[in-house]
Amino acid sequence: IVGDGLLALQNLARFKRSLSQANFIAITGSVGKTSLKELCYQLLKINFITEASAGNFNNHIGLPLNLANLDLATEYYIAEMGMNQAGEIALLSEIVKPDQVIISKIARAHIGNLGSLEAIIAAKCEILTGLVPNGLFYLNGEEPHASKIINKALKNYNLKKSQINLFGRHKEAKIKFLSSNLTKDLKLKLSFSLIGKSHKIYHALLNTYNKGFSEIALVAIFLALQQKISLPKIFANLENFALGKGRGAVYQLPAKQQLILDESYNASPEAMANAIVNLSQIGEKLNLSTIMIIGDMGELGDKALAYHLELLPLLKENSIDKVITIGNYAKSLYDKLPEKMRLASFAKIDQINQLKPLLPAKTVIMIKGSNALKLSKMVSDLTLAE
Repeated sequence: IVGDGLLALQNLARFKRSLSQANFIAITGSVGKTSLKELCYQLLKINFITEASAGNFNNHIGLPLNLANLDLATEYYIAEMGMNQAGEIALLSEIVKPDQVIISKIARAHIGNLGSLEAIIAAKCEILTGLVPNGLFYLNGEEPHASKIINKALKNYNLKKSQINLFGRHKEAKIKFLSSNLTKDLKLKLSFSLIGKSHKIYHALLNTYNKGFSEIALVAIFLALQQKISLPKIFANLENFALGKGRGAVYQLPAKQQLILDESYNASPEAMANAIVNLSQIGEKLNLSTIMIIGDMGELGDKALAYHLELLPLLKENSIDKVITIGNYAKSLYDKLPEKMRLASFAKIDQINQLKPLLPAKTVIMIKGSNALKLSKMVSDLTLAE
């Protein structure tokens, strides 16, 4: 019998980590970290015995529980690290002691808990706490807060510049984003170049419509290349990789010629803005009308209303034909939309039985909101008959 079950679990995870000879990769970020973890897993397992933290077991209980069950034959272990409060990622990083760390993207998720964007940046940088000496740090060089993150890495965590690997559009990126173009079958043709080979352009096909994911995918490609996995193998696996339920899954409903884009798992202001742009471009590409279903975004604190209302110009400027909202904050946004864009507004999810008759044929429908709203029930309801 132990006095503190949680501490005992975390110590067991520490012990298991000390026994392992695996290369540990830690991933955090406000947007895209779970999908990035799954993509890294998909690519690394091509050549190596690879494990990844299960599902979204990314907190002070779930991650140690995963790590405590680590198979010692594992060669690469990918740990997703989430947080709601400052200090949580520092603890996880100290337990995992990663050889490589990635920050996907910083956004205003959990700003209601942490109070400011600066506090979110500091909390995400805690992933560097346990980085082994001479370990590698991967960061999107075009991340709006990249300079602050790099400064913290150098001054607060004593990293050397040689440990920092940039990806994205930055001029010093080791793998440089050039473009991503949506195809008719809702895949992205990603074009990029590699450091030292800037004269050559590479093309990969990503099995997603989400342009926000295309730059994040670059770090998974670069990571796999660093482990000597060949580009043909990487490209083949990228094309077969599918984002999971709630994170960009696509459902076709032939009877009504409808397309459901399922981003029901969660939402931040930045991710919601990205979803609006994606929906607009898909509607134009497929010549379909568009409906954006917006649920309340959670954990935004006293600026929650303002963050919802800042979506207003985006909705009006893009090719969004109709809007449906769920929740009180989203209702405030709905009320300010032009009348021609307003389709329906519901207070809560249990009113979705009224939704189906409102959705016309030949329409692409995006569903996005806080996971607390359980919008996945709406996706199930809309796709069940199909």
